[in-house]
Amino acid sequence: MEAIESAEAVEVDPAYEATMRDCVLAYAGQIAQNLSDVREEDIVLQFMELLGIEELEWYKTRMEYECFAVRFGFTREEFLYCMQKADDEGVDVDADWLLEQLCDAFGENMRDRTRLESQETHRLLEFNFQLGLRSVIIDGLNVARSCGTKRSVNMKALKTCVDYFTERGHHDVLIVLPSYYKVLPTFGAGGCRIVGKEILQKLNEAGRIFWSPAHKIHDHLFVPYDDRYILKLAQDKDGVIVSNDTYRDLQLEDINSVNFIEERVLMYAFVRDRFILPEFQLGNNGPHVSSLLHKERLPSGVKCPFGQRCTYGKECKFDHGCANIV
Repeated sequence: MEAIESAEAVEVDPAYEATMRDCVLAYAGQIAQNLSDVREEDIVLQFMELLGIEELEWYKTRMEYECFAVRFGFTREEFLYCMQKADDEGVDVDADWLLEQLCDAFGENMRDRTRLESQETHRLLEFNFQLGLRSVIIDGLNVARSCGTKRSVNMKALKTCVDYFTERGHHDVLIVLPSYYKVLPTFGAGGCRIVGKEILQKLNEAGRIFWSPAHKIHDHLFVPYDDRYILKLAQDKDGVIVSNDTYRDLQLEDINSVNFIEERVLMYAFVRDRFILPEFQLGNNGPHVSSLLHKERLPSGVKCPFGQRCTYGKECKFDHGCANIV
């Protein structure tokens, strides 16, 4: 009763009391999870009525230290063990003491967990790349010709283009070329000289090329319209096309492809062998190119690999289950 009377006698700033109320609400949530038919708000009110503002200060400090321990990779049980030790020994806890005790008692356990979490993090980030970034379909001849001359096609341009996207996290990057180029001829269609055949061979070995049908009859090369394969692949993969071709004939053939071609064909340029994408493909009022290369947010259920140690806040695309305590 004395504690209650003393708490009532002290004037408390309403704004400060509201802040304390929010802090304890998070702690109360942990209790409410294990109780049926009990609201977190009711627990907070009981805390404030029975304990008073000074006791709430103690809970706030305890929560801050718990979050501190969790961010370093320790569990709540390990944190509670150290706090119990502090109570038994009469230690005035500070961050340095807590971290030293946690490392001495549970450092090896934490390192083992971190190694496992690191493996899981890598797996989930791989999954994130596959979900979050679109597949990239490269119009091989269009790109190779843009970095060549009127009488040559340069395969180095294809590698530069592939590297641009893989360095930015895209895993599914595919070049479409007529299968005639698979035999590494000296000259391509139209008599253009092929530059960088060894690069083309390495890209093929790396699985970066889709060969569209092509064949010779009586020394005449017949190359079916590979643009249809490019468009079909991009649509099937919900990806983007890298090309300076407008595919106007395909738009006239299929009205359903118009929007896809207008929104998913990315223009590009080479400046001294450097591959460049314009930031605003659809004009200054259009979306940024990064939004064209990304799919929607990750579906709920893909848990954040960093857990409570995540520092991305509301910008994190992974699921945290509930709001982080900050």
